[in-house]
Amino acid sequence: MMTKSTSICASQLSKNDTLATNHHLHSTALSTEYWRLKNAGQDPKITWRVVETSRAFKPELKKCHLCLAEKYRIATFQDQEHLLNKRSEIVAKCRHRRKYELSLFDTAD
Repeated sequence: MMTKSTSICASQLSKNDTLATNHHLHSTALSTEYWRLKNAGQDPKITWRVVETSRAFKPELKKCHLCLAEKYRIATFQDQEHLLNKRSEIVAKCRHRRKYELSLFDTAD
């Protein structure tokens, strides 16, 4: 059985997903599925391909085209039962916006 996942990344693949195949972690849907198949005696292979390129969050636009692209891909995926992503991810908050928040800057003098 082949399952698919849509992932977004601003610069590189998620370290969690890469490490999840080396250790028995269940931090992501991908790693959980990998270990479910592995424990069932299968030899799962993870392959990646770029299906779209988009820009991450831009404060001047107040939009993250990267997150919008992922949400669109999840919503329009033809074979939903073989998709690791959950439709609830469509309403998730943009994770790329955080690095532009003022609360991250040290204001102590």
